[in-house]
Amino acid sequence: MLRHEKILEILDETASVRVARLAKQLQVSEMTVRRDLQMLEEQGKLRRVHGGAVLTAPQALESTQARATRQLAEKQKIAELAADLIEPGMTVYIGGGSTTNALAEQLSFGPLGRFTTNSIEIAEIIARQAQQDVYLLGGNLRSRARTLIGPEAIEMLERRVFDLACIGVAAIDSKDGYLEPTEWHAWLVRTLRRRAGRLAVLADHSKFRARSDFRVLDFEEVDVLVTDRAPPEEHMASSKGTKLLHTSVKGG
Repeated sequence: MLRHEKILEILDETASVRVARLAKQLQVSEMTVRRDLQMLEEQGKLRRVHGGAVLTAPQALESTQARATRQLAEKQKIAELAADLIEPGMTVYIGGGSTTNALAEQLSFGPLGRFTTNSIEIAEIIARQAQQDVYLLGGNLRSRARTLIGPEAIEMLERRVFDLACIGVAAIDSKDGYLEPTEWHAWLVRTLRRRAGRLAVLADHSKFRARSDFRVLDFEEVDVLVTDRAPPEEHMASSKGTKLLHTSVKGG
């Protein structure tokens, strides 16, 4: 069930969820959410607690792997478009995420450049080509996502400048702009906006109907939006100052 996948995806990002917040994000009743959580607990995919649920350790790894294979064709097309933004010799930041992982796979074949990331997996992918310069931020390790966040990561970003930053986001709302699940995510993105000459958001179409907790960027702060299909009309109206790159995927 798509709603169950979304609940697990949210848990993978936040480690715990509240029933009331899930009901708002998924636009269903709290009773429906409680039934969903009960079913997922019976499947061993989460553990219910008072007022919400937490992710079980075995499901944490499974959920991360599953997220990487969802809408795979769309993410690969997005990665191909985003790779065209990167020219030889550029200094580029690549944020952690399943769509940016697909971009990293493209970059492992070139062009040559200097790449910084907060994702262990992305650093490993790009570094397959030994000639690439790859820098990994320090900080607090989020074991489920294998990304680093926290004050150390922000401090390292503050000492750097980038020609381009490519990031994913948790959600894109027609009124609230670009959203992320935690304040640390928000802080990191806002720092990147100051340190990067251009900022590109990579997001598949599901992000336009998602919700998250922290507003990180206004529409006018994003230079390029790379997605797999044209955004809904209300998003298009808000993104007039943003360069839009998208392609339709057959069967997507």
